[in-house]
Amino acid sequence: GQYASAPSFDTTKGPDGKDYATGGHVNIDVSPVSNDPQATLNKMRQIKSAALAPAEPSDQDRKVASQADATAMAAQRVLSNQSMTKANTDSSKDVASNNNEQSSGITNASFGNPEMLHRGQIILARYQSSGRPQAQTALTAYS
Repeated sequence: GQYASAPSFDTTKGPDGKDYATGGHVNIDVSPVSNDPQATLNKMRQIKSAALAPAEPSDQDRKVASQADATAMAAQRVLSNQSMTKANTDSSKDVASNNNEQSSGITNASFGNPEMLHRGQIILARYQSSGRPQAQTALTAYS
């Protein structure tokens, strides 16, 4: 495919004076795509697939597939780290947004209708007051 060079053949002159291919190789670019781990992952999958396409892959084909696997795993780790960093950043933003909403009451009208917004405000008020001790107006037998 696009990551392989043109084939290079080793030839030997036969008894009839003609050249016959007796070996050869194809150079394959197994380097990562710079600054794009997803493109690297896609590239390595294609290379591995091509390397293992023959019915009987050679030792060199297996080495190329193994090298592509190693490069793909490194790219996958980078993608995972990026996803974790993004998730942590998004989570921090959500917590900050929720803290702002709780401190100022529910102001986001994304509930869809005013009745749901009102219910949300009541629930929030009860939730916020649940952690505060209530003022006692009279002593009871149980206090």
